Amino acid sequence: MVDPTAPGPRPLRIVRTFTAPIRRVFDAWTDVDVLRRWWPAGSDWEPAVAEVDVRTGGRLRLVVRTPSGDSFGGEGRYLEVRPPERLVFTWLWDEPTGRPSQTVDVTFIDNGDETTTVVLVSKGITSEDLDNHDRGWRLSLDNLETVLRGADESSAEWRQQ
Repeated sequence: MVDPTAPGPRPLRIVRTFTAPIRRVFDAWTDVDVLRRWWPAGSDWEPAVAEVDVRTGGRLRLVVRTPSGDSFGGEGRYLEVRPPERLVFTWLWDEPTGRPSQTVDVTFIDNGDETTTVVLVSKGITSEDLDNHDRGWRLSLDNLETVLRGADESSAEWRQQ
């Protein structure tokens, strides 16, 4: 959990290890069909829009809809794409909140045992939003773990599970 008494905005850093090969974990972040299955933080939220142009300078756009019909989304640009080891992208929420653009840096580490450690660092989050972003990313990563657990690497159908 983030310490709300810590001074000033600081990066949000989350480290998570998944039981899946690095390529599959990286692909889950870049394949639009897989991304839309795990990115919505709420278990009952639906992906409304998922668009990715995975290349340096390419656009990323994600929007989710809650059961009450509210939509939350934003977009960014890929600053670095280095398969299967790293993704860096900007992020700005659609709602005009006066909040600054964020930079999300995701590093994928092959542990050599069919597990992959993901190190996510998000910069530019205001102090008052840090806990919400921490909670949201952790819920999304829980969803990613579920998607990866249901996937069978040898099956071409893993993206439909």
